[in-house]
Amino acid sequence: MRNIVLSILPFIALIIALLLNTPAHATGVNGNPWNYTFVAAGGKRIYAPDPAFCGQYFHCIPNFLRGKGYVMQCRDGMYSKSGGLSGSCSRHEGDGSVLYAHDAIPVQPVPGSSVPKMSPVLPLTGSDPSLLHR
Repeated sequence: MRNIVLSILPFIALIIALLLNTPAHATGVNGNPWNYTFVAAGGKRIYAPDPAFCGQYFHCIPNFLRGKGYVMQCRDGMYSKSGGLSGSCSRHEGDGSVLYAHDAIPVQPVPGSSVPKMSPVLPLTGSDPSLLHR
């Protein structure tokens, strides 16, 4: 019996490590899975957001995809990719808050397991192109 328990112990450790690497919920603004927040500390300005940015989680201004700056929220609540440039959010009540990307916190494996440290991988979500043309 003891040999059976010892033989399945690595598999149990692997399952526990995998469960620890699964995020419980999204923590970003609007529940976004990329951990984009308005918290500047430890974050980086977003110059190339996830392709699914506009749609399910963020409502973007019509020319968002043509923006050449960083992502920011305009005062009317819509998002622009012209942060740091003259005229960003000019037709959306002015500049609001800068959005920042934060790295996922690495998860430690179960001691003694052979699973490497890794950050959770989140699935991409679809975007709704109709929201780009408001």
